[in-house]
Amino acid sequence: FQGHRYELRAPQTTAAGVHLAGVLEFTIEDREFAFANIGCGERVVVVMIGGPQLAALRTHVLRSFDCRPVPATELALQSGAPIGVDQPDLLADWYQIPNEQAFLVSNDVFAVMFQVVGNDEVLTAEYRNAIPDLMKALPVGTWSSTRQEKRWARDGERVFQHGTIDAFGERRPGLFVAWRCDDQAILAFALPLIPVPDLGSVVDLLMKVRCARPGDPPLRLREKQR
Repeated sequence: FQGHRYELRAPQTTAAGVHLAGVLEFTIEDREFAFANIGCGERVVVVMIGGPQLAALRTHVLRSFDCRPVPATELALQSGAPIGVDQPDLLADWYQIPNEQAFLVSNDVFAVMFQVVGNDEVLTAEYRNAIPDLMKALPVGTWSSTRQEKRWARDGERVFQHGTIDAFGERRPGLFVAWRCDDQAILAFALPLIPVPDLGSVVDLLMKVRCARPGDPPLRLREKQR
């Protein structure tokens, strides 16, 4: 608000559909706005409202708010892990790396990132063909696809897209794989942290990882050695 005339009003709590919303109204140069923080399962939805007749507009927006959390996504947020395992010690040699965008684990040989995707587009060949462009958004370097490897897991076919990527000053192998979880998907990306001949061991690991399920025990991850 620097350089503008503004006024903040007292925070208030009101209904947003069947949820509660914390609302903060304010004016900037005689224009009225409102921020609403609405609890939605494990998340908080932030809605910004602005325009003439703010009170009526705010009431309409909040009364019509409808939040429908997806159970599988809620489970991932509650546990912090979107994945589960049937072999309790499968990830015993792995530790979690704090990351706000994804569930990231490492065993000091590989780093593997798991991310929940809101639809199954990542299962398509078109998405795999777009990987080089997607990788441009990451600071690790350019991606080149090399081959595909198809395997069958209990939840269906998994297509591993192998390739190479600029990392740590050299070209190293990497891979993507995705699989369906109800109406969503899990996307996993693996990258070696040290020079390795191939990614066979991490492919075997990813074949044994599944979607998180209600009632899953916490993943057994070791503490990172300092």
